[in-house]
Amino acid sequence: MQGIRKQKLLPQQRKVNKQLGPQLAERIGLEVIRSRCPHFNTWLSRLESLNHS
Repeated sequence: MQGIRKQKLLPQQRKVNKQLGPQLAERIGLEVIRSRCPHFNTWLSRLESLNHS
């Protein structure tokens, strides 16, 4: 089963993620997410830098 994407196994998961993702992020807080996920922090920092350019 390795290599099979979760969305193929559980197509409804994508819908749930779209609905709950923003709510969970708001509850957790961006600073916590950024501190625990370096990839997300880098991505968000790049977006923020576009606003300052």
